[in-house]
Amino acid sequence: MASNEPSSLGDKKYIAVLKSLPLDKLEEILVFIDESVKEYLREKLAKSSEYTLVAGISRTPGGVDLVVDLSVDRCITPRDKCIDIVNDALNYVKKRVEEYLESLYKTSHVNTA
Repeated sequence: MASNEPSSLGDKKYIAVLKSLPLDKLEEILVFIDESVKEYLREKLAKSSEYTLVAGISRTPGGVDLVVDLSVDRCITPRDKCIDIVNDALNYVKKRVEEYLESLYKTSHVNTA
């Protein structure tokens, strides 16, 4: 079970940025996630492969929840390799979103306290 508590200064910065963003900017993050997944999987999966991506973002009393669920529905490579590709894609998207939030943090001067 994942903790709701930020585990690092970076997490606190990203949560502060997410809390400060208007709804249209939060929606842009979902589009960014979708494009990043497509970019990654286009390089790693055969053209005949199919996948399902579900991404959601919501404000909560304690912050912002960002959820990304990815599954490969049709993959011609061995199952273990497909699982690795999904995990690598999620890690890639996490890194890209963190970079995006870091750039917003640097330009927005959001308070993390």
